[in-house]
Amino acid sequence: PTNGGRQLVVDVQSAPERLAAASSVAKVLGESFQRNLVLAAEKGSSVSSRFVAMRALSRMGTAPSHLKITKIRIEASGKPSYLPERFSVDPKEPVEIQFRNSNGFPLNVAILEPGTEVEVGGLVTEGEVPESTKVLAASPIIGSGQTTTVEFIAPSKPGDYPFLSTTPDHWETLRGVLT
Repeated sequence: PTNGGRQLVVDVQSAPERLAAASSVAKVLGESFQRNLVLAAEKGSSVSSRFVAMRALSRMGTAPSHLKITKIRIEASGKPSYLPERFSVDPKEPVEIQFRNSNGFPLNVAILEPGTEVEVGGLVTEGEVPESTKVLAASPIIGSGQTTTVEFIAPSKPGDYPFLSTTPDHWETLRGVLT
């Protein structure tokens, strides 16, 4: 064989070692990537960035149990009422609420600090979610037939956290409780 032929034999013979080395490097990089995703999910600078990391871990099938996103569906019906009117999550649990408005009026869903419904309700104006530290999380106000999502980390302190629509004429009647 020519010199090129000998090189081919050497390359083929060393292929298993090269493949094993490449596989080891890929495994180390994958583990490092996963550790970085877990860190981003736990301590990300924003709720949004934390949820991006949690979704990536979930798609990889490697999300630790404390980083699994609990998905809740809430619908504003024509009564008006939320369905369900009550739901429970664990403290510090990542939560994604998919909110569907079937009511006929523009509505949203906002999670509040306990006992602050009247205070936040007094801040309600047409078409805006009140700017208040008492609003823990809120979806945008959407029209009838629309769906939106709100993501948040459940409060660390157990309790009854009211949720309501921060729209005029609805904040007093359209309510529920997160426990």
